[in-house]
Amino acid sequence: WYNGAAVMVERNNHGHAVLLWLRDNSHLTLLTGLDGKEGWLSNSRGKTAMYDHAADIFKEGGAVVHSFKTYNQLVSIEGASLRAPEGEMDDCADSFVLTLVGALQTAPAWEPSIV
Repeated sequence: WYNGAAVMVERNNHGHAVLLWLRDNSHLTLLTGLDGKEGWLSNSRGKTAMYDHAADIFKEGGAVVHSFKTYNQLVSIEGASLRAPEGEMDDCADSFVLTLVGALQTAPAWEPSIV
């Protein structure tokens, strides 16, 4: 479906099992996080980096959000914690900004029109 696109897996929790399965059962390229290891660690450093990168792309007009659910989650992210408000979800927002980080790694030269 995705023509062998590279994969950026969130490494937290069950992400380790996903990475292991992909290593053993696929030929996909696994993208790396800030520490150079496969997958992205969504700790405070990782979340700050991915949301900063996303903010830069949005400022330059390099991304369009087509999902109303993702849009609502993105605008509800609290700046101090980079998380959704208590009782709300942030999975779509996190996956969207993680996709932007992955696109940065795989693009030959980043251009606003490619993300």
